[in-house]
Amino acid sequence: MKSINTKKGQGLASLPVYVQIFVVAGIFLGVGALILGEFNGSIGGTNQQANYTITNATVGLVELASFLPIIGLVIAAVILLTIVLGIRAR
Repeated sequence: MKSINTKKGQGLASLPVYVQIFVVAGIFLGVGALILGEFNGSIGGTNQQANYTITNATVGLVELASFLPIIGLVIAAVILLTIVLGIRAR
């Protein structure tokens, strides 16, 4: 009996997992930004240290989210290379 996970098919077989991780990361970043925005709005100017901490967390979250297009581009490039190398190997 042949194994389903051959070396040639591993790149495309694991594609749904990578897409799910990418989507879940986007959802977490979006929800995190919404929650931090609500906290910042509810605190207002009452506690300066909390306001500073929330602002720093929001800036870090936005910076992390700015890398999602680059990560998506790398995932797409890996998919294309896997398809091209799979066709060429035949």
